[in-house]
Amino acid sequence: MDALRKQASKLRDQVAKQQQAVIKQFSTSGYEHSDVMVIDELELQRHQQLEKLYRSTRSGKVTMHKLITLSMIFRHLFSCALFLLSKLGTKLSEDCCKYGVENVSDEILGKAASIYGDARKHVEKEQEDFTRLLFSQILEPLRAMINGAPLEDARHLAQRYSRMRQEAETQAAEVSRRQARVREAPIPENVTKLHAAEARMQELKANMAVLGKEASAALAAVESQQQRLTFQRLVAMVEGERTYHERVAAILHQIEAEMVSDKQRRESAPPAVPSNLMSDKTKYFWLRSCEAPPQKRFFSVSPRGAASVRFFNHDWYITGMKGLQCSWDGPAMHGFEASSDKELSLAIGDYVVVRKVSPSGWSEGECKGRNGWFPSAYVERRQRLPNTNGTPDFY
Repeated sequence: MDALRKQASKLRDQVAKQQQAVIKQFSTSGYEHSDVMVIDELELQRHQQLEKLYRSTRSGKVTMHKLITLSMIFRHLFSCALFLLSKLGTKLSEDCCKYGVENVSDEILGKAASIYGDARKHVEKEQEDFTRLLFSQILEPLRAMINGAPLEDARHLAQRYSRMRQEAETQAAEVSRRQARVREAPIPENVTKLHAAEARMQELKANMAVLGKEASAALAAVESQQQRLTFQRLVAMVEGERTYHERVAAILHQIEAEMVSDKQRRESAPPAVPSNLMSDKTKYFWLRSCEAPPQKRFFSVSPRGAASVRFFNHDWYITGMKGLQCSWDGPAMHGFEASSDKELSLAIGDYVVVRKVSPSGWSEGECKGRNGWFPSAYVERRQRLPNTNGTPDFY
């Protein structure tokens, strides 16, 4: 009967050990969950605290892995896009700059293309800076934290405590069995085995107390550092992306403003007409279109070919490029709405003092205390017809 009882006890122990081995092998957390009170209530609370910290650090590690994966994917896609955009953007930048140099006559489009070509280089630099920031400020610190010794050491301490607790649980069951055997047969052999089991249990209690405190402190410190670092790197990634988009937007806003401003400035100013496109007859009519006041005057031609008409108290000139410098006045026959600060708004009947007439069809003058350019045909002026010999009639 005793032999059968011993054989059954051995079989029960083997089954229990096999169960523990299977549970340990297929455990996914690395820290076994158990609500069994092995020693006392204090030890159970420490066990539950360690289990919570272990799961928290594992969850934080998974979050960091996901953040690293996301950053790597984003960096890879951004690098590929940057490579393609760099190739296309560099070609576009070179073509725009080349167009701006080769098409000087097309001032507005040529200047805009040149401006955009230069800006593309700054945009590509911002893209490269953002890629470097992802690697240096996000990926590297998170990898160092995941693969660092503090996290792994703390988790190993918790796993050691979990294994020791399982051993203590098994040892407590062993002590209970030894006590039952001693009660059944208080022979010296059973008593000796009971004392050995109890001594082993006390040793496990002492080791668990020390290891539990050490593992709890290590995991708590790692959890705090893990959360703080993850939050900092996440904020750094958001700030880096925001700064990148703000800088690119600032570059694009600046070149847009420069393009529009240059276009408005060129459109508001009267276009220049080369002197070689003006015939002698055209020069004559421009000279005659500015009627001088009825005072004594004479006409002369300088050696450089600039016609000059002089009065006792007035000087006015005409050159091939700059047009006629004169002073006369007249009423506005048509209304004109200025589209820039350089233009002069006119209403029908306004009295205008003309200071300069440009061959492009624009005149510069003053009206109601304001100066600016307006279409020459909008203001009435007295004109003389040429005499029979085709020369200006000055007297």
